[in-house]
Amino acid sequence: MVITSESGFEFVFQSGSNDFSQETKTQIRRKAMKAFNASRNRTDHHAQHNLLQLPPDVAVCDASVQPSTCSQEQVGEPAMISQSLERTPPRRTRKQDPPQDKCLTKMGRSMPLSGIERLIQLHEIDLMDLSALTTVHIGKVASVHIMLQPSNLTRLLSCRQESYLSYAYSRYGHWPCLDDALLCLILKAQQILHPHHPVPAAKILAAYSRALASLQKALNSAESWAAPEVLCATEVLARFELLADGGRTSWLNHIWGAAGLLRLRGPDRYYTDFERSLFLSLAGPIICESFLNNKDCFLEEAGWKELRQDFTKPGELFSLSSPRVTSLALIMCETPGLGKRVTDVVCSGEAFPESYIDRLAAEARDHRERLLSWRSDFNETTLEIDDPTGPGVESYRRYEHLGTALVGSLVVARLLGAISPAERSILEVESLVFARELLRLEAKISPANYSAGFYLSQKHIFARGTLCTADIWKAASTSDPIIDKGVFEQWCKAIGRNFKYEA
Repeated sequence: MVITSESGFEFVFQSGSNDFSQETKTQIRRKAMKAFNASRNRTDHHAQHNLLQLPPDVAVCDASVQPSTCSQEQVGEPAMISQSLERTPPRRTRKQDPPQDKCLTKMGRSMPLSGIERLIQLHEIDLMDLSALTTVHIGKVASVHIMLQPSNLTRLLSCRQESYLSYAYSRYGHWPCLDDALLCLILKAQQILHPHHPVPAAKILAAYSRALASLQKALNSAESWAAPEVLCATEVLARFELLADGGRTSWLNHIWGAAGLLRLRGPDRYYTDFERSLFLSLAGPIICESFLNNKDCFLEEAGWKELRQDFTKPGELFSLSSPRVTSLALIMCETPGLGKRVTDVVCSGEAFPESYIDRLAAEARDHRERLLSWRSDFNETTLEIDDPTGPGVESYRRYEHLGTALVGSLVVARLLGAISPAERSILEVESLVFARELLRLEAKISPANYSAGFYLSQKHIFARGTLCTADIWKAASTSDPIIDKGVFEQWCKAIGRNFKYEA
């Protein structure tokens, strides 16, 4: 039934059920908007922007515009139409209307860029483009690989992966030490990537000086020294030195500084994902550089092992938090200490009791057995997974971890052989098998995934160093309880180990 009101507006009713048909609903909408559309067309407001959708500071184009009361034409109109008109912009006569372009020219401005967005826009490098640098374990080797051919850095920056840098976006602008460290890293990367228009060296040096000063200020503060942002700044500067120093002294200084800060914070301070990501990223370089520099590694202490186990996520296969990778990390963190104790026995010139050497050999055998067990479990797992050279993240991560296990196995074979004459020959065969397998793995994976190839290339030195000293190791006497010091030192030098004992 249709009823026409005095105002000319037609109301549509349906007797009986309230379940309107689609045709009835369409008729209601058309009739409801008929008078409103006619009124809007008369005032030309249909040609203006919908001011209700503009920001508050733009909604009123002129300070003289004030909300007006409803016109007399509205009195007596149905409530639905009155409410619709109350939500429209204030009306004025044609004589009072300002020129239309006055409203159109004052459009809402875009939101200002944040500090990190300005940094990215200015230097055309996103923080996550640098994420692959956070996987570097051996600075000297990785730096040579990058500096030998600058295009290698370009390829590396295309290999984004999980990194603590993803947490730096929200922290930028709040911690000067972190801001300055990130700027240093970006400037140095930009200098390498654009050799024809390089960033001036003086600019990079000035930025580095500011970064060191702000980091020192944060470390001297009792309120800020333990903040994860300070630890992150230290780690970022190590990555800067990777590109600037060739992975030599300054890289090590920052790694040892980060390791000291990590240890001072203690294993009970890693609650957030940001802190855990920092820990996982730093653990690799700390373990590798501790072994190469003949130092004990504090990560083999019980508290730090418990922390590493707490990061485990049972459902994952080969991420840094997966059970298999965690078990490998718990084995590898013991390698530096084992290496130092064996090196002391062989090279220090001190006399060690036979019982001590026997215990040390038993420790090395246990270390070897656990690595072989991990490898067996790895082989069973990979049989259940598709093509290892596929595009997925897991397809290359598993082989990064396999490379780590191969390095651990060939190293412990040489260490045990150095103090166990009865096993020396068979262990030497084993170490050479692992070295050749590592080289084959690198050759197979590098063309398929540059990031995995870059990771494995850092382990290359262990394989080559072991193979090039095979002849002198084989010629060493198997009757002596301890291998010749000169032979052992040549192997250590070939794999990049650096140590010196007082005469």
